[in-house]
Amino acid sequence: MNRFFSTWARHFFFRFFSSVALLVGLVYLLFVFIDLLSHIKDVADPKTTWGTWGKYYLCILSLRLHVLLSFSIAAATALLLPRIVRGNELIPLMNAGISLKRITLPFFAVTVVAASLLWINTQFIFPKAMQEYHTISDTDFGRENIHSTPSRLGIIFFREGSRLFFKQHNAKEALLKDTFWVKSFNCVLHIEDLRYFEDRIPEGRFVDVIERDPTGKMVKTASYPSCELPELQLTKEIIRFAQADPRDLSLSQLGIQLARFGSSSSERANEVTISFIQKLLFPLLACLAFFIPAPLCLSFERRLPQALLLFISLASLFCLNIMFETTSVLARAAPTHAVGILLVPWLFILFFVWRLFQRLTS
Repeated sequence: MNRFFSTWARHFFFRFFSSVALLVGLVYLLFVFIDLLSHIKDVADPKTTWGTWGKYYLCILSLRLHVLLSFSIAAATALLLPRIVRGNELIPLMNAGISLKRITLPFFAVTVVAASLLWINTQFIFPKAMQEYHTISDTDFGRENIHSTPSRLGIIFFREGSRLFFKQHNAKEALLKDTFWVKSFNCVLHIEDLRYFEDRIPEGRFVDVIERDPTGKMVKTASYPSCELPELQLTKEIIRFAQADPRDLSLSQLGIQLARFGSSSSERANEVTISFIQKLLFPLLACLAFFIPAPLCLSFERRLPQALLLFISLASLFCLNIMFETTSVLARAAPTHAVGILLVPWLFILFFVWRLFQRLTS
């Protein structure tokens, strides 16, 4: 531990950390500048404020942080490590008996900090940022959006075991349309219009009660033009969570939904599984962004041109992103094998990169 906090270790850590931070800042500022040019009419609109734009780009930063950090680490590795090797900064340390593996620990520590930041972002910052982002987007940067768009199929789990499915949610009117309340294995309620309130019992219009008869068939046993449903505990937050895109949820929220779905093979369960695994593993890209180019950058025998090293680093990381996106598409097409399809490439790449790095530093 004392060796890690020695002068040379701190020097390499903060040098690499500052390089990554500088690249993240410069690339994101360039993105903001280009994006502002494409929204020049909205910028000139007096209804929008700089505060709105500030929130908008902070939300975008949270959304794109994993890409920014990963590619910045790859670029910083390709730019900094060859310079350190050419400057013979490693030779005195190696002559002093410090292995190359130990010398790379400060650089690896930066990737661990980056991966930790990505996990923190995924759990705490990203879900709130996406809420704010959708709010700003739906109102077109402060202008009221009068159109009501249909939402994805929503599923609400209740503590007693019942489930509520709805196809469309009108937030302005606090209304759920075409709703199915599965109270139990033997009883289902179809509610055409379900209106919820903050201080009143939810009310349903055109309610059909469907129950299982002695022969095992589900038949309609009663119909009501309107009725109160005191057993339903509905709030705006519960409904927003139920209809949210799984990609917009935190790791803990996805874990809760995954546990509730159990062994279900539904489309929603598959989407939750894919999003959970991706959010759990994607921060590791920050570590791969260092381990992939590092063996080439630390080579004392074959010193490739720095421009070529930078190209190889960014291109390999780009190919990894493409491969992981491809596996997510395949996982959606084959839900029964989704976990295996998502995990196998990660295990293979991690093993290959680790063996390559072990061979270099042995």
